[in-house]
Amino acid sequence: MSKWLKESRGQPITVAIKEYNEDIAKGSKQGDEQFQKELSAVEISKHCFAVTVLGFCSDQKYKALVYPYMKKGDLKKLLDNHSPDLTWKVRLRILHQIARVMCHFHNSFALRKGASFVHGDVKADNIFVDEHLNAFLGDFGVMEELPDGRTSITRNLQAHAMGYKDPDAVKQFSKSSDVFMFGVVMFRCITSLPAQQGTEPPECESLASSRQRDIEENCGDLYKKVDKVILRF
Repeated sequence: MSKWLKESRGQPITVAIKEYNEDIAKGSKQGDEQFQKELSAVEISKHCFAVTVLGFCSDQKYKALVYPYMKKGDLKKLLDNHSPDLTWKVRLRILHQIARVMCHFHNSFALRKGASFVHGDVKADNIFVDEHLNAFLGDFGVMEELPDGRTSITRNLQAHAMGYKDPDAVKQFSKSSDVFMFGVVMFRCITSLPAQQGTEPPECESLASSRQRDIEENCGDLYKKVDKVILRF
């Protein structure tokens, strides 16, 4: 993401620009596919807590999307830095706002009667926080529409979502996989721990798996995992 200034109704505003040129220049189709999916999701993703596309550029050599600039950055950065802005009240509000936009995707739309959509990449990196500490879900590059009557489709979720995937349904793209990812975001908001510890077995373990083990072995130890920023308020 790049930070730029533009004018709106004669007034300068700050915007973020997401460029897809690196993947496209390498001959990869992934960047172009994600760009097209994000564009097609513009109407679907109209919600007060979804990141809004302000504009785009699409030609043979350059593809980019323009978004509102989120002053506080993404939720991952705030959690990793144990930001004092993230009081317990703010974290609860963020989770509530993201739950609302997920419900919007998962249920029927006036735009497409009976349609439901799976975001597929619900994680702290894709939750953006503005200067008023309101949260917005973004990155619709892997969003999928569920066919009529289907609750899931088979597909490999993005490798960069490691730590957020449901280990029992790695190839299932469904509302349940979104909810599992949201559960990991909830754990992250409580503990500020990373979604995954390590990168290679046996050290590699997801936050969800480690917390499940804590609950099964000694529920009392969970209090020790709570982010100290929360306990100060």
